[in-house]
Parts: sequence; structure tokens; C-alpha cells
Amino acid sequence: VKTGSLSHGGGIMSTALHEGLADSGFDTDLKFAIELEEKYLKSSLNNSPIWNGSSLAIEGLMEDVELELLDEVVLFESGLPCTGASISGRSKNKLKFAEQHESAGRLFYSFLSQIQKTNPAIIVLENVKQYVNTISFHVIQDVLDGWGYDVGEVQVLNGQTFGSIENRERMFMVAVSKGIEFDWSNVFNQIPDKPFNNIGELLDPISDNDPMWSEMKGLKKKQISDIEKGNGFMMNVVHSGSTKSAVIGKGYSKIRSTEPKIAHPSNPDLLRQLTPNEHCRVKTIPEYLIKGNTNTTAHEVVGQSVIFNVVKSIGQAIADCFLSYEQKALKAA
Repeated sequence: VKTGSLSHGGGIMSTALHEGLADSGFDTDLKFAIELEEKYLKSSLNNSPIWNGSSLAIEGLMEDVELELLDEVVLFESGLPCTGASISGRSKNKLKFAEQHESAGRLFYSFLSQIQKTNPAIIVLENVKQYVNTISFHVIQDVLDGWGYDVGEVQVLNGQTFGSIENRERMFMVAVSKGIEFDWSNVFNQIPDKPFNNIGELLDPISDNDPMWSEMKGLKKKQISDIEKGNGFMMNVVHSGSTKSAVIGKGYSKIRSTEPKIAHPSNPDLLRQLTPNEHCRVKTIPEYLIKGNTNTTAHEVVGQSVIFNVVKSIGQAIADCFLSYEQKALKAA
């Protein structure tokens, strides 16, 4: 299955689709991957099994990519930047609508241009759930419909449904060429066993006196101030028995109050951040995909990524629709 990846990040989504297809006997041939950030692209090149000798790694703005460099593919996948569509992004940038964002608002045009050039049979698009209500997404749906794709039903999937500890909701669109049938029920039929039942099961063996533990006085002081202001911001503390966590974002290394902190097992005054490997386990992401990165880069790669098991299940469902299409073709012959 020839694949192409836009807004590739650290290759988490691409690798999950690769594994899902591989579980059903399909090999993938990555023709190109486009990513703005060099460190994320290097992480994928160093760690993901999706690359081969003919894969093209393109570092730069998606709108600057020369379309003639891109080969036709069977599967095109992308997690378009959500800065303009997310609640926090719109609030921070004081946007009236997502397309007003100075860099992310116009990217749907490049997305569609690359699809037109690469002519995929199947398109997978991931974004924050608010993206469903943007002008960009409605244009994407309308254009794809005009080009003969069946966009079908758009799904908002929660990672916890697929065994993740993180309460992360994301929008997924799977558009297929007419004649191919994609069934979302096959995605839910592929839900894997839950790898961890609670936070305690996924923690690294950090000693009780490790310097990672801290009183985080600054955050606690901020919480008092936030309560007085009535803005609703509270520190997010999880314990070993916690069965879910709040969303952990790209900037987790900045130690922000609303993202999960681990409570010390015996000292109620001490907290710590998740390690990058623990962050991976929360999102069901294989830890080998962040090997060799600094803690900051590792958290960025994982924090802006997907719940691995969700996308792997989508990959398995795509394999199912390939097999169904093949069987119909054999019967017709």
C-alpha cells in the first residue's frame, strides 16, 4: 500500500496505520512525508519502521512543497495543525474563526492540492473535534465529494474507548474513492485489550526521594489565585489508582497547572511530571518511537500526536475494506 503523510510530526499516526495494515497482511510503502519541524522529522526517521530506501522526507512548509515531487499513493493521511480550530488556540490568538489564524488557517488548500496531485484511494484526516464546525472542513468535504470521494460519517473518537488512560477526543474522517466501502463498525470491532488499568500500572520505577519530586509551590500559588479570580483553572493531580487523565498537550514540559501531575505515594506535598515513556504509555504509543529525543522534544512529539490504538484500529479497518474490495473484484471476474 503506497502511502503519503502530511503534517507528519514524529510519525506516530503513520506508524499506527502501518501496524494496523500489517496486522492484516498488508505491507506499506511510504512514498513521502512532509513535516515543518526538523527535530520531529528526524525522530521519525530514526525510530519508525515505515521508512524505506525510496521514501522522500520533506522538511518545510506544506504550501512550499513542489507538487511534482509527490508520487501517487493509495493512502494519504494527515493531522492538519489545529492551532486555529482548538478552543485554546482560538482564545489565545483572539480568533473569530479558525481560518483567521495567520499560519494554520489556509492549510486546507495545500491539503487539497496534494490530494489532487497524489490521487489516493483513501484519505485519513485527524484533528481536534472542533474542526468539524470550521469553514475549512466543510470546504474539504465539499471538494472531496466533487472529486468522487465518499466522505461518509465523521467520527469523534475518545482514546479511552480504545484502552488509553488519557481522556483525549479527536475528529477522524476517512474518505474513500467510489467503489470502496469503509465501515466504521470495523474500527470498533478492532478495539484492543486495555494495556493498563490505572496510572500506577504504567509508571516508571521512580524512587520516593528522586529529585523529580517537587512541591511545585509556584503552581499551587497560581491555583489559589485562579480560584480567587473564579476562572476555573485547577491543578490536575492523578494518583496511582486513577483510571483516567486529562489531555496532555505538546507543551507538557512547560509544567502547566491543568495537565496531569503524579502524586507522591507517601508525601502529600510532593508532585512530579510524567516521564516521556509514561506519556507514551498514557497514549498507548510504543516507546521506541521517541528514542534518542530530549525530554522536551519527546513530550512535544507525543503531546501533539494521536492515541496510537485508535489509529491502529482505523488501519485494520482500512485493511478490511481492501480485502472486501478484492473479494468483490474476484467475484466479478
